[in-house]
Parts: sequence; structure tokens; C-alpha cells
Amino acid sequence: MEDCRQPDEDATEANKAALFHRVEQALRSSDLDTILEGRVARAVEDDLVDFNRKVEPDGSIGEVDVETQNALIEVTTRRSGKSKQIRKLLANSDMNPARKPVILFAPNYGAHATTNITSTGAIVVCTEEELLEVLATLEEKK
Repeated sequence: MEDCRQPDEDATEANKAALFHRVEQALRSSDLDTILEGRVARAVEDDLVDFNRKVEPDGSIGEVDVETQNALIEVTTRRSGKSKQIRKLLANSDMNPARKPVILFAPNYGAHATTNITSTGAIVVCTEEELLEVLATLEEKK
């Protein structure tokens, strides 16, 4: 039987396999932030575009934790301190060339820190359920 897939479909499948392999590696990490990044990526796996993408070969500009079709997601276990990274994700065209909305997934974030982040225009969520609701809303607005 002849394979009807196009060459770019094979490349996409290979990319997806490599992407999911990186997610699985993150889930086996000893670093709590890395594990949480993996959990978030797995929660959005049907819409996952990229995971732990380094911007510039050595990551000198930065890193995008999780990218979906409609958003960039920064992930942290910290209670505060992500404002600089969020501003960079919102403003830096190398990190966010499509100008996607930015979501901070921060289950431990405090109220003051959350206010600081939302004032930048980013969205803060604390649970996977909230994240999926926000992503569904962004998909509807498309």
C-alpha cells in the first residue's frame, strides 16, 4: 500500500515525537520547576507547539517554557519574581514573533505578585483546569 502522507507530515510527526520525548524527560527530572513544566506541557499536549525552546542557539535571549497554537506559557513554582520574564515574553519579537498572549502558570503565586503580572497584560493561572479554560477562551477568540 502506498503511503499518502506528504514529506512535511513525516517531519511533523518526527518533530512531535522529539517534542514529547523532551516532555517525558522533564517529567523524570529532579527539579520541581522542570517537572511542573512537563506537567503543563502534557496537559496541553493536543495543542503543544514547542517545549523549552531556547531562543538563539545557546538560549542567550531566553527560553519559552511551553508554547501552544494560541499562547506562550511561562511555568514556575515560585511565589513571585517572574515579572521581568513575562515582560520579555510579551515584548521580545524573537521570543514571541506571533505576539501570542502570555500565560503564567504559577500555582504558588501570591496576590501582590499576581497583580503585578496581570498589570503587564499577561494572564495568571494556578491550576491545569484554569489553564485549559483560558486556552479554550483564546481559541474561541481566534
